[in-house]
Amino acid sequence: MIGMGYRSIAQKLGVGHMTIKRDLEAVREETSTRMSKFERDYAIASSVSVYEQVEESAWKEFASAGPGSAQRARFLDVVRGARNDQTKLLTDLGFLRKAPQEIQHTVTSKVVDQWSPQAQDLVALAIIKAGLTPALAPVREVIDVVSQPSPSQLSAGHAGGKHGPEEDDEEDAA
Repeated sequence: MIGMGYRSIAQKLGVGHMTIKRDLEAVREETSTRMSKFERDYAIASSVSVYEQVEESAWKEFASAGPGSAQRARFLDVVRGARNDQTKLLTDLGFLRKAPQEIQHTVTSKVVDQWSPQAQDLVALAIIKAGLTPALAPVREVIDVVSQPSPSQLSAGHAGGKHGPEEDDEEDAA
């Protein structure tokens, strides 16, 4: 039926020509989708294979270079580069997840001094909680209970920070 029109094929099969047209369009679409996926998968596999070959060759050259050879460092750099490039490719394509990065931020005492006592307390508790391991979960619960103001403190307007005059004396002594 190659080279035949929709109407000729439909007549031979005993169906309407629009049925043939829709079916052939669906087949073409499916074939196109499979081919594009195949080409993508092939390109990925091919790229990964190249990185693996480069790494393997560099390891062989590294092993053949004698101990103390200046070339060994260069071969290790090639291995590292090939591994990094392969990892980046797989991460960019979604096959690997990017590891979370630790963010460190320095806050000076000048900045902290501008915060309210309540904000200082909240940050201090958050830092303490973040440093506790899961095995210390009961300690976290105690910190949560201790950090909550009592009803009398709430009615007196103390929602955190200094809770009474005795704490003022302790801070002056320190």
